[in-house]
Amino acid sequence: DVTVTVSGVRIDSGDLVMADDDGIVVVPRAHEDEVLALARERASRESSVLSELLAGESLAAVWERHRVL
Repeated sequence: DVTVTVSGVRIDSGDLVMADDDGIVVVPRAHEDEVLALARERASRESSVLSELLAGESLAAVWERHRVL
């Protein structure tokens, strides 16, 4: 268990590291619960947005309601 630095980003043992096609994020352990709660909330809103768009809602109306696309 050692601290490493990758491209100028410090990563400590226990930090949460997540990656996808859009990039990589490092979440310090001390902020993990807060960040995961926000991510779950965002994913839920995005799911609602998708459902509304598939149901025929306009992009403008969905954006106005959720501010997420």
